[in-house]
Amino acid sequence: MAFEKTIKLQNCRYDYTLSPTVKKFTLKDNTFFETKVGNYELTRLLEKVPNSGE
Repeated sequence: MAFEKTIKLQNCRYDYTLSPTVKKFTLKDNTFFETKVGNYELTRLLEKVPNSGE
């Protein structure tokens, strides 16, 4: 499966893209985790206001 470069969520006016120069520690600091094959993945519930608990 190919990796997406940009993600657009349904009913959302924003596009989400990671910089090609992002560092591993930056991803880990932002709650990404490393998969068994060495890729980084972010899994969390989407909120209207990020990290608000709403």
